[in-house]
Amino acid sequence: MRTLPRAAAALALASALTVSGLAAAPAFASPGAASLTATTTVARLATTAVAATKITAQPVSANIRGTARATFRVKASGTKLRYQWYVKAPGKTNFAAIKGATAASYTTPAQANRTFKAQYRVVVSGSRGKVTSRAVTLSVKAYAATKITAQPKAASIRGTQIATFSVKATGEGLVYQWQVKAPGKSSYVSVKGATKASYTTPKQANKTATSAYRVLVSGKGGKATSAEARLKVTAWAKPVLTAAKAVRVEFKKGTRITVSGKNLAGASVALGSVTDQPVVLKRVSVSNTAIVLEVTSAGMVDVNRLVVSNPAGRAVADLLLMSKHAPESHAAAWDMMVDDERAIVDTFGGWESDFAADVDFAFDSVEANDTALWEPVDAFAWAVVYYARDAQEKAYDPSVSQADFEEAYELFVAAANALDELVNY
Repeated sequence: MRTLPRAAAALALASALTVSGLAAAPAFASPGAASLTATTTVARLATTAVAATKITAQPVSANIRGTARATFRVKASGTKLRYQWYVKAPGKTNFAAIKGATAASYTTPAQANRTFKAQYRVVVSGSRGKVTSRAVTLSVKAYAATKITAQPKAASIRGTQIATFSVKATGEGLVYQWQVKAPGKSSYVSVKGATKASYTTPKQANKTATSAYRVLVSGKGGKATSAEARLKVTAWAKPVLTAAKAVRVEFKKGTRITVSGKNLAGASVALGSVTDQPVVLKRVSVSNTAIVLEVTSAGMVDVNRLVVSNPAGRAVADLLLMSKHAPESHAAAWDMMVDDERAIVDTFGGWESDFAADVDFAFDSVEANDTALWEPVDAFAWAVVYYARDAQEKAYDPSVSQADFEEAYELFVAAANALDELVNY
């Protein structure tokens, strides 16, 4: 190792003794020993010299969307390093220290949903000075604002029916939540599972009530609440048929029959005949007070059952369809059956066994041109009514055997045929 000049060695030795606390060399030490000690101490001090503070990796600019966060990082060398991040907000000319941002990395809070730019930098301090990083830019692009473009509409339905509400909205990452304000309530509650742009209610109770619905639309660009849409539910009332039971029509295709009543709108209508040559009817229209039927196929004298039903109940009418040219006694017979069915049943209760004789009597009267012709016509009109009702009751009674029903049906058909022969003789 190179020997320092004497003057330099003396200065280094004095400095080393002061810094390290070494005692002066003993008096008996040789000059060569003193020179060796000084040289070793100076070399050790040169080796442990403090490194300068230096940034080795600069922070990098970032691009994010509104409401997101960004993280900036810096790398530095040196001893006892300390960090302080600064921001120059949009529209500002100076950087300001960010409270608590004292680490090698910094994560911003969630940004406002708007388009803007800001700058960030960090000052790194160490044992040998401080250094400032380059300024980097945070570019924020706003999400499209969440906006409702088509509001849900009010709806009116009948009890037991359903309603569907829909909304249209624009934005990014949209999420929906429908809410309902039940009848008599003052606040909304969320409807479980109602998280789409449209919502269909369950079947409503059959009672008159009004509720309200709205939807909350959330997106990356904010939230929006729709206008209130009311749901009006009107309860069904039991249908009533008030038409005369006997209907006198021209038996030809296209003839229309109007059956009056109330609470008929929206009800289901079923038609059925009990004869093998029926007058076929179809439904033309239904209003709240009338049902219009039309003959599609003409048959013989017919009893056509009309059943009108809705969730509140049903109404049944057995319409005796007869030629408009038939005697009034037919209608009278039917009306009497309606007024006092029990008396008619009592009157005809024992006719089954004598039915063939009655048929023979009717045709004998016709052949003899008997002036009492319409007495058997009246009787058979009554018989048709009785056997029609009897057959219908058996048809709707599950406890009645098929054989008993067929017997009653055959009696009705025979009576209807006999009546038709008499009327058209």
